[in-house]
This record gives sequence, C-alpha cells and structure tokens, in this order.
Amino acid sequence: MKKTTLSLIIVLIIIIFYSSWDNIDIVDGDTIKVGNEHIRLLGIDAPEKGDCFYTESSDILRETIGKRDVRLEINEINRDKDDYGRLLRYVYVDNELVNQKLLEVGAAKYLSYFPITKSESFKEAEIRARNKALGIWSACN
Repeated sequence: MKKTTLSLIIVLIIIIFYSSWDNIDIVDGDTIKVGNEHIRLLGIDAPEKGDCFYTESSDILRETIGKRDVRLEINEINRDKDDYGRLLRYVYVDNELVNQKLLEVGAAKYLSYFPITKSESFKEAEIRARNKALGIWSACN
C-alpha cells in the first residue's frame, strides 16, 4: 500500500512539474503558455512586441525549449503570480536554467525589482552578455 501511495505521489509530481512540448507555446521572449497557464520566466525582462530584438528574443526562447520537456520551479522568496495572473517560475530544460541562458546570450535583461534566490547569478550573466555586446546589448540602444 505504501509503495502504491509513493508511486502515485511521484506521478503527480511529474505531472505538475513537467510538461511536454505539445502543451507549450512561446508567447514572447519571457513568457510561455503551458496548458491553460501563462508562465512568466522569473527574474528576466525580454523585449516587448515592437521593441528592438523582440523577434530574436522570442526565437531564442523557442530554440532553447525546442521539443523538449520543461521543468518549472517555484521561487520561495517571491509571490506565486504577477499582476497579470501569470505564474512566476524558473524554467529548466535538460537541467539548464532557461531564464539565465536568456540573460547569458543577451536575449533579456535582469529584472531586479522582484526578489529572487538567483539574483547574483542573473546579474553576473547580464554583465557578461553586456561586456561581450551580445544580443540586445549590440542590436539596441
């Protein structure tokens, strides 16, 4: 009986935290849609529609996620949703933190006004991209 309960819990955790490509849509450079939920990639700000590097940023997110499974992680020191009702999450693909990768390649800026556990590594990733003039740091003023 205990093994059955444990197995059921594991399956539920997998269902909650993992989503297949069939359920994922790229909304823009920092937002994805998983099923009916909009997920805002925590700690980053990608260009909005009409802004410099918008299309490239969205394309980089699409290529990064590809047709692979994603894992969503809650940030313990932040609220669960933003003002638009989007879930605030770290997004992982193959154990790679997508939020940070977007900063590293210059597809997004670090969003400092939300407290997050990964603020130092996110700041450093943005600084490296800026120093190398990657992405938005070379294409936009």
